[in-house]
Amino acid sequence: MGIWPGSNVTLKFSDENGNEIRRISGGRFAQFFSSRRPIKPRSADPVLGSEDWLTDILVADTQEKLEAMTPTQSMFALTSASSRMVTVQWHIGDQRGRQERCLTMCSSLDPSTPTVADEVTVLPETTNMDVNHPGFAQWVQGASR
Repeated sequence: MGIWPGSNVTLKFSDENGNEIRRISGGRFAQFFSSRRPIKPRSADPVLGSEDWLTDILVADTQEKLEAMTPTQSMFALTSASSRMVTVQWHIGDQRGRQERCLTMCSSLDPSTPTVADEVTVLPETTNMDVNHPGFAQWVQGASR
């Protein structure tokens, strides 16, 4: 199916256990880039997420700020809402940054549009996303979208 950025993306940064650390709202301009999953490409293991992973999430409050960001690659695949090894970049107001090798889970605020990402949960690379993680149900659900 594929996930697409919503018209006002919020980044929700969480720790390894899924506890929210900070939230950055106001991302009226966003781009998502993706490619085929590089790890165990034919595996159906839900721990891996989708067969296609987001590689880059770029979020800004103006078109100019968005255009100033450079993705790690520029391919598009029909990716799911659950990805590993994502580079997240943002420039919203005076908040600007880049976080690499993240786990991300995208969610929609409107159940009728499940492929629109209004909120992106950003977890560190060291997150152990398995059945014991509090976000695992969302991770598995996102892998199927």
